[in-house]
Amino acid sequence: MSQHRSKPSLRLFSQSIGDDGHADRSLSDAADGALTDVNSIKGRRCERELNQLTGTSEPKTVAIPLAKIVPLLVDAQEKNRGWLNDFANDAVRIDADLYEVLLAYQQLQQRAA
Repeated sequence: MSQHRSKPSLRLFSQSIGDDGHADRSLSDAADGALTDVNSIKGRRCERELNQLTGTSEPKTVAIPLAKIVPLLVDAQEKNRGWLNDFANDAVRIDADLYEVLLAYQQLQQRAA
């Protein structure tokens, strides 16, 4: 009898980490400075959230290849990182073709369970 382990839902970052909004900065570069910039990131995120709630600014977005994000998200989910929950209700835009593939895969997973 195999145990069914719930699969993490697929999420992508919907807001940029930096104020510049550029996606050309590699994720490894962002990770290198992450420890020193944690308070700064939290402050900018809080400010963006307040601005979004009051309707005074447009949300910033970054386009990043899926291949760079998925391994990081899987690792964060497996290690039960708390910051991942901070983004649990954020909306994410994905290509319609990818969405259809994900739905088909989900159905296959449910049938296999």
